[in-house]
Amino acid sequence: MPLQATAMLAGLMAALLAAGVLAARWLAQRAIGPIEHLGLAADELGQGKEPSYRPQGIAEIDSVAQRMLDAGRQIRHAQQELERRVAEAVAATERAQGALLKSQKLEALGRLTGGIAHEFNNLLQTLSTALQLAELKTRDEPVRGLLQTCKKTVQRATGLTGQLGSFGRIQEARQETVDACQQLRSARQLMSGALREDIALQIACDEPAWPVRIEPLQFDLALLNLAVNARDAMPRGGMLRIEARNVTLAHPLGTLAPGDYVRVTVSDTGSGMTPEVLARALDPFYTTKGQGQGTGLGLPQAYAFALQSQGLLQLDSEPGKGTRVDIYLPRAQQPAEQPPAPPDDMPLPRGRGTVLFVEDDPLVREAVSHALEDAGFEVLAAHDGEQAVALLDGGARPCLVFSDIVMPGSVSGIDLAGIVRQRDPGLPVVLATGYTERQAAIPGVQVLAKPYAIERLVTLLASTAANSKP
Repeated sequence: MPLQATAMLAGLMAALLAAGVLAARWLAQRAIGPIEHLGLAADELGQGKEPSYRPQGIAEIDSVAQRMLDAGRQIRHAQQELERRVAEAVAATERAQGALLKSQKLEALGRLTGGIAHEFNNLLQTLSTALQLAELKTRDEPVRGLLQTCKKTVQRATGLTGQLGSFGRIQEARQETVDACQQLRSARQLMSGALREDIALQIACDEPAWPVRIEPLQFDLALLNLAVNARDAMPRGGMLRIEARNVTLAHPLGTLAPGDYVRVTVSDTGSGMTPEVLARALDPFYTTKGQGQGTGLGLPQAYAFALQSQGLLQLDSEPGKGTRVDIYLPRAQQPAEQPPAPPDDMPLPRGRGTVLFVEDDPLVREAVSHALEDAGFEVLAAHDGEQAVALLDGGARPCLVFSDIVMPGSVSGIDLAGIVRQRDPGLPVVLATGYTERQAAIPGVQVLAKPYAIERLVTLLASTAANSKP
């Protein structure tokens, strides 16, 4: 009996022990499983991933896991935001680099253009002076007629070269009151040179057009930019029409108050713009053209010109229907400035005294020296600034110094004027140039633009010498 009781007790204890082991294993598995899931979620969080976790039914573990999930989402969002900002910064850097390259190309183009204009002005100065002298020395009417034709050709070339040189010249804004129609016609050849043969150019104006106050160079440049844009939008040819109309606004238009305006309209029959492109068309450096085919500055320059002139630019375009640009310019209160036309047969003015003439171009030096001698001056010629300083150091006593500005060597015309002013403040200086980036900031020094009329030169030198201190 005792043995049976002992055996039963041992069996019961073994059963209880087995049940305890099974219960412990079950409890261990129930606790370890969620912890392992929590560990996997922590690993994913450490890898920068958003954790994937299913609730395990244990409040404490599920609470920790939920916080890890929230942290994972925040980290993921922060990574996405960081990637977006890095991408924007990279894109902005690329745009800035592209804008810098375009700006450098424009600067180089401007310098090249200005240098070419300077050389052409020297050639035109030689031709102009020689033609004027020949006209003064002959009385043969057929010959004089041919000379007049040549002079008009030189004047036309002078205008074109002046426009060319202005694009590469650093200069202050100079607004003038002009006739919009005359300004359009003067820019016609400039625009025609930028168009292809399969594009027809039409210009129509109200006569008489109201005067407007603008900077002529910027107006020409705006027209040229718009013409180039129209050309590129018409690869198979088309029509470019430019109009200047007198309009009176009875109601405000954008930033414009009611009043009188000249509306310059540039319209083409090109491909037009989509609404997305139209919305960004006035942004600087924005272009839809291929690499190296456009700067993205054409329309922004025209827009800036309109604002500078106290006006307004409106842009309208549709795909397949072409583009229209309206520039409203306020009517000026005073009439357009008309430069006086010189008489066809004006005798050469007279002068006297010795002129120190400094010019590096031998053709200009020879032609102008002859003209000054014919006018009565004695000419002491120097081929650069250093030689001019040497002549002055050697005892030369001219009544006036007439010098080119842009010359090789260490002494430019401006430097020479400063040297003369320091040594002899009473010795007058007149400078001439076809192109320069330096401004002659010396009081009392006059600057003559090349090519100059020989009559104007002689008159200026004679009056300057006469008004100088003895």
